[in-house]
Amino acid sequence: DGERVVYYSQGGFSIFMKSADGSGTSTELSFGNVPTVTPDGRFLMFHRWLESADIYYMPLDPKEDPIPFLASPSDEGWAVPSRM
Repeated sequence: DGERVVYYSQGGFSIFMKSADGSGTSTELSFGNVPTVTPDGRFLMFHRWLESADIYYMPLDPKEDPIPFLASPSDEGWAVPSRM
């Protein structure tokens, strides 16, 4: 939406959101990495390692829990969501 930036801390594997102009504080959204915002700006997709690397999504709202999108015994850690 041009008003927010989503990024992750590789050292702690936390995903954050902050105002694009740099004002205010960062809000931690979830733990995981490689965050991608959907084209409509409503959802965040990311990788999360629990027992294997799976893909999760969640609304861009820190009060919502992540939802498994692709969770299997296989490693989806190298999958890259495309913009369709």
